[in-house]
Amino acid sequence: MEAKKCLRCGIFHLGNEDVCKTCKENDMKDIEKLNSFMDYNGLEFSELKEKEAFDKVVFELGMSSEKITRYMNTYIKDEVYGGNEIKKNAESEIL
Repeated sequence: MEAKKCLRCGIFHLGNEDVCKTCKENDMKDIEKLNSFMDYNGLEFSELKEKEAFDKVVFELGMSSEKITRYMNTYIKDEVYGGNEIKKNAESEIL
């Protein structure tokens, strides 16, 4: 097993995940909140490629754009984007 630095809290941990066990649990809670918001508002994750929809989710949930982008790249990219990562340009728009 390889020691990795947790992307969320910065501690080093052993494992294959990019986040430690505690942060993974917190990520799952945040993702549940994100999924509920998307369902309630009739949004599809593919719509978050559009800046306006993405910014609405960031504002309404109070989560950082970096956190939501990480969730989408880590946990749901294969389902929605065919494995392609979401990239942000200098103006913080989703490409």
